[in-house]
Amino acid sequence: MPRFRSLLKLVVGGCALAAGCGERLPTGTGDDLFPPGGRAVTVELASAAAAFDVLGRFTGYTGPEDAAFLLVANRFDGALEAATLTRFRGFPAFVNVNVGGTARVDSVFAYLGGQVVVPIDTAATELQGGPVTLELRALARSPGPDTLFGRMGVDTTGTRLLSSVRVTPGDAATRDSVVFTVDSLAVRLFAREDFEGLLLRATGSPARLQLRRLSLRTSVRPSQRADTTIAQTITGGPQTFIFNSEPSLPENALVAGGVRSARTLFRVTLPERVPVAPGDPRTVRIDSVTINEAALLLEPLPVGGGRRPLEPVPLQLLQVAEPELGARAPLGDIAQDPVAFSQSGPVYASILYTPGSAERVVVRVTQHIRGIAARDATARERQGLATTLALIGQPEAGTFGRAHFRSPPQLRLVYTVPVPSAQR
Repeated sequence: MPRFRSLLKLVVGGCALAAGCGERLPTGTGDDLFPPGGRAVTVELASAAAAFDVLGRFTGYTGPEDAAFLLVANRFDGALEAATLTRFRGFPAFVNVNVGGTARVDSVFAYLGGQVVVPIDTAATELQGGPVTLELRALARSPGPDTLFGRMGVDTTGTRLLSSVRVTPGDAATRDSVVFTVDSLAVRLFAREDFEGLLLRATGSPARLQLRRLSLRTSVRPSQRADTTIAQTITGGPQTFIFNSEPSLPENALVAGGVRSARTLFRVTLPERVPVAPGDPRTVRIDSVTINEAALLLEPLPVGGGRRPLEPVPLQLLQVAEPELGARAPLGDIAQDPVAFSQSGPVYASILYTPGSAERVVVRVTQHIRGIAARDATARERQGLATTLALIGQPEAGTFGRAHFRSPPQLRLVYTVPVPSAQR
């Protein structure tokens, strides 16, 4: 027993002195004696001396056309400008009307005024300091981001203001939609085949508002029944958004997510040998220990350029078989541990980057790291103890904001060292 207490003192003392040791203390486990008179020891290292190499940060796989949301922004975080473009399609060619008890088709009807309804995703919206005015404008020509955005924001040359609504910080958090009132002339304009579309932009205080699909509510008056109005809701047509140029991806971070589906490819190389205890010069081969847990520790970093997330960013860690292809490298199986198993197979949870949080994100990769450490001689000759992983947003283009983590990450290993006879 005295030698066992001495061993624990050695492990605990080594943990206090070793750089990168984990928060929890190693604990003695098992019935085998190690060393003679003691027990096998489970060791936790917050940094397992694994080597990390970032192979590339890539973006541009998706764009606004792939997103399930729309966006308007005005000088958000001093950098981001964005505007939504909409063209309504699906206006009726005729309406059915009852005249004297007889159903008739009327193709000579008149549009009345209407409302353009803009649903707001309040969880992904932020007004920075003051009120914002949302402007609904008719386009005279089809703009692109290079022509729409100037030094002072959105260029409205060639547009006509149709309606505006003021949004204040107090009601932005609870207001689930903005409604623009438009007259009958505007509705008739929207229905024309040669109409270029609508521009929705923000002015006033810095802000970023995430939107859902716009709709038009209007009414028509049949020529054969002047006393009748028929409600119409128009939801068809292309809707997208454009924004000013995107800043380059930072070289000092693992980057993932965003509307352009940024991803980072990095290689993790396990050490051939690991210490028998923190701070102990003695080592054992990594394929002779029992790996109880392996986890990547990701430290969040602030995101600039107006791309910081306003809602959690779901991420995934995937294996990469051909990293030499760089941006075109195909992605493989999920690398993190499943959280459950069902009849259809393993169930995986998303890795969440929480806005404003400084808490480390723990990605458990025990099964994957066990497989790397247990490679046979042939696999080691070909691949060594390295694995290439990709951190991506999932689903792609699922959020506008990106996730940034400090590079390199840490690998935490919790393992049980063998009895002396198993040392090599």
